[in-house]
This record gives sequence, structure tokens and C-alpha cells, in this order.
Amino acid sequence: MNDAVATYYDFWKNSYLKESQKTAGGYYIESGGTGGAWKKSTISSMHGWGMIIFSLMAGYDPHAQKYVDGMYKFFLEHPSCENHPLMSWQVLADESDSSDYSSAEGDFDIAYALMPAENQWGNDGDINYLMEARKMIINGANNGVKF
Repeated sequence: MNDAVATYYDFWKNSYLKESQKTAGGYYIESGGTGGAWKKSTISSMHGWGMIIFSLMAGYDPHAQKYVDGMYKFFLEHPSCENHPLMSWQVLADESDSSDYSSAEGDFDIAYALMPAENQWGNDGDINYLMEARKMIINGANNGVKF
């Protein structure tokens, strides 16, 4: 079973993990478009799920922390227009600020991903994962997040 999980993880990572062209050291999980007139690179829930997966696969992937940290940098570069502690629901294909609202699901996923990251790597590196998760939860709720 471990081999099957590792094989699919490698396939998933090679297919969907993208390095940001605008955020130095940034990463995101590509989700593609929905057939409309515009194309999106990612949505916040895909971003959060990716961060969770990398945090959980740290024992297998020696680069997992680099990806989580890079995804956190990308998150910081794409705030919601109505609630800056949270991520814009969508980021366009050219990585422009979509000036979009947040999605509670995506923001909860991102905040949750920081908790296993803290468990994996502690808080002594570039990111204090636990503090950042708390800030997202507290400041996001205090800034009128809509559910």
C-alpha cells in the first residue's frame, strides 16, 4: 500500500504542482479552467489540499517543506479583496490578482495544513506554522468572513 500511495503521489505532484512565475519560491496546485472565457491557475481549496498532502507526505518527500513554504508564500501574494488574511478564491492563469472573494473551505484547508506542517517541522524555520494558522483563523473570522 505504501508503494501505491507513493506512486500516485509522484504522479499527482508531477502533474499538478507548478512553480510560480511571479512569486519567488512560490508554488501552487494547478486546477485549470472550467470551460468559460477565462482560465484560472488555481483555487484556494486546491491550494489548501496540496498543502495538506505535502505536510502529510514529508516522511516520503524530502522537498515537502519547500513546497508547503512556497505555497504559503503564494497564498500571501493572493489575498481576498474583502478579507486580506484569507486567500482569493481563484487565481487567474497569468497569476494576476483576481480581486476575488475568499472561500471558507479553501481558507480552512490552508489553515489546517499549517498544523501538520508545524508537527512535521516545528516553528523555528522561516514560517511559524502554528502562529500563522491561528492568525488566519482569528483574523479571518474577525474580518467578517462569509460562510
